[in-house]
Amino acid sequence: MSSTQTINIEVTTTRKKIISIRDREGLSIAEISRQSGVNSGALSTYLNEKYTGDNTKIAEKLKSWLRLREAKEKAKNINLSLHVDGLVNTQQLLGGLELAQVSADMVAFYGGAGGGKSHAARQYQRDNSNVFIVTAEPALCSLSSVMQALCRAVGADEGTCATMSHNIVEALKNRNALLIIDEAHHLTPRILDQLRCIYDKINLGGNDFGVAYLGNEPLLKQLTSGLAMKQIQSRLGVCSELLPPPAADGPLLLSAIVERKLSIETEIKSSNWVAAIGGYRAIIKRVRRAAALTRKQIKDLSEKDICDANSH
Repeated sequence: MSSTQTINIEVTTTRKKIISIRDREGLSIAEISRQSGVNSGALSTYLNEKYTGDNTKIAEKLKSWLRLREAKEKAKNINLSLHVDGLVNTQQLLGGLELAQVSADMVAFYGGAGGGKSHAARQYQRDNSNVFIVTAEPALCSLSSVMQALCRAVGADEGTCATMSHNIVEALKNRNALLIIDEAHHLTPRILDQLRCIYDKINLGGNDFGVAYLGNEPLLKQLTSGLAMKQIQSRLGVCSELLPPPAADGPLLLSAIVERKLSIETEIKSSNWVAAIGGYRAIIKRVRRAAALTRKQIKDLSEKDICDANSH
């Protein structure tokens, strides 16, 4: 087979792969163009076998995109919905969230990054009905922006702040609902007080609405500083610090991710990883990095792949 024939086969094969992905995932030409860096006009004519320019050059760019896409897919393919019995912070958080929903209570949990707060919140939402999550961020610094985010989360109509407050109350009352505010350390005192007002209005006729604040260490100060926060403090049924994950959680989590028992050596190493900065997240990122570097599925990673991931 001549080199020209080989090139033509690669061009055709790449074209078929792109068309298959486009049709299977419903991607538009514009989306593939943006992700791959191939001009949309050239991409369209290439896929329709009408491109008069250098088809090989287009195919090479698309092949690079396919390789990167495959590596990313393998790297992110950790089952983040997995339930790992025994993780200390996860058990503490799940218990606190259940308390808030069952007792229509207001609770707060604060601790360092990587302690499993966001994962536990989403796990609780998957396992229970009428649980709504809003993730705060620096961009949500105004009352109106937070109210809009709340409306979107609970399916209420937007409008003025007063209108949105009313609509949120109407959307949540009599539902035994739980509102989880993740990254709550970003909230201002004014926003926290507005959430307290919503909590009070919904529970005015009976106890059927809980609120949970999850955040990093500054959340404690946010909730307890100044006279303005006294009303919130009086409503907090739980305000608890999440300690760094214990060393024993490292092998427990890693074993659940790779779905097999670990060697003693890797158990010791994973104990050190989870005890370092990053906690649970440090182990998840290490596994993802190993998958990206080796281009293997998570379940096919060897312990050496994972141990060597941060040495590249």
